Amino acid sequence: MNKLSELLHKRAIALASNRLKTLLASVGELTFQGFVADLEEPIDIGMLWRAIAHYDAVPSSKIERNSLKADLSKWIRNCLANVNINGYCYLSIGSLGDLPWARVSVDPNGDWLLALWEQLNYHDMMIMTSNKDVILTFIEEEHGFEAYIKNVCCKTEIKIGE
Repeated sequence: MNKLSELLHKRAIALASNRLKTLLASVGELTFQGFVADLEEPIDIGMLWRAIAHYDAVPSSKIERNSLKADLSKWIRNCLANVNINGYCYLSIGSLGDLPWARVSVDPNGDWLLALWEQLNYHDMMIMTSNKDVILTFIEEEHGFEAYIKNVCCKTEIKIGE
C-alpha cells in the first residue's frame, strides 16, 4: 500500500470510528468501551462476514421487511435470547466498514439491541458474546432480515424457534 492509500485508509477508519461512537452514544442501554486492540482481536471480522454471507447460507431465523414493529421487536428479542450476553459483548456494524470489534457494555435485560436497530439505516451487524463462543449476525436482504447464530468453538448453527 503506498503512502497516499495508507493515509486515505487511516482517514476512512477514523471517520467510521467517529460515526460508530456517535451511533453507540445515541443508544441509552449501551456503552461503548473502546475498540479491541489488534493483539486482543477475538476473531477476524472479515473472515466471519465471508463465512456467514455466502450464497447457500441458511439463516437461523428470518422476518419479512414489512413486518409490524411489534413483530420485529419480538423477533429481535427472540434472536438475542438465544445468545448469552452477560454485561458486555463485541459488536461489528457492517455498514461502517473495516473497523475492529467494538467492546460494548449492555443491560442484558434491556432493549438495547432494538434501540440500536432503530438507529441503523442498514441492518448488517454481528454481536459476539464476551467469552467469544457465539456470534449472532443480522443480514439485511431485499425482502427482509435474516439472523444467523453460530457457535464459534463447535462451528454449529443454532436454530431459533419461530
